[in-house]
Amino acid sequence: MKRKIHLGMSPCPNDTFMFYHLLHHSQFSKKYQLELSILDIQELNKLLSEGEVDFCKASFGMIPKVLDKYLVLNSGAALGHACGPILVSKSTQMDKKTLLKSKILVPGFDTSAYSLLKAYLGEEFQAEECLFSDIMPALERGNADAGLIIHESRFTYKDFGLNCLVDLGDWWEQEYSLPIPLGAISAKRSLGNDIIREFNLALKESIEWAFSQTWKENEAFLNFICDHAKEISPEVLESHINLYVNNESVELSEKALGAIEKMFASLLNRSISRNEFLLP
Repeated sequence: MKRKIHLGMSPCPNDTFMFYHLLHHSQFSKKYQLELSILDIQELNKLLSEGEVDFCKASFGMIPKVLDKYLVLNSGAALGHACGPILVSKSTQMDKKTLLKSKILVPGFDTSAYSLLKAYLGEEFQAEECLFSDIMPALERGNADAGLIIHESRFTYKDFGLNCLVDLGDWWEQEYSLPIPLGAISAKRSLGNDIIREFNLALKESIEWAFSQTWKENEAFLNFICDHAKEISPEVLESHINLYVNNESVELSEKALGAIEKMFASLLNRSISRNEFLLP
């Protein structure tokens, strides 16, 4: 009987792009019985916090809270340049003083996006959780003053009559000269290093395979991405994948590991070494 492995990933094009080969054609998927949960990032963060999943996409803002049970894989991360969350509003400009008094919709209190917004504003502010795909429609209806958008929303917010107040990715890069840590694949420590390394290798090979394909011409691959995406415009899908899947997704660089250490240290209020979160 095959060992069951519970895997959590988001429906976003970067995840479906990276995981397609692992799920459908890899030796890992043939060796193990994969139980797949495809959920919004905040729901994945909750799954991780409950310890109910073996491998899971999670926000870098969440992972420090579960380091006793989970570690970060070298492959599968969403981390790079010019790819951070954006604070948007119907207003063309709102200074920090105004934002601190405003109602801001956020995609979850455990997300990396929320961690970046807290770091940027530096003080307590009025935030309300909202499913990431519902934030722009809510702002269009006037249900809040501003919203923190992620994923493919950065390519479509103008369609909702919204304006960019601040690109938090640009702010992070200007502040620290480091790539922006958004999300990573976490692995349950109790699985043991052998299975974790086996999965990490399968995921790395899956990403490399995806890069080798003309994915829009591979019907099964394209359908898998489109079936789960919130926005299926080919141009938006391509922009999303090109932005969030890069060399750091294949394997974390030294600079990327430095960025993760920086974010984790700010969230934990102490210095942290990569030995505490990375598979040895």
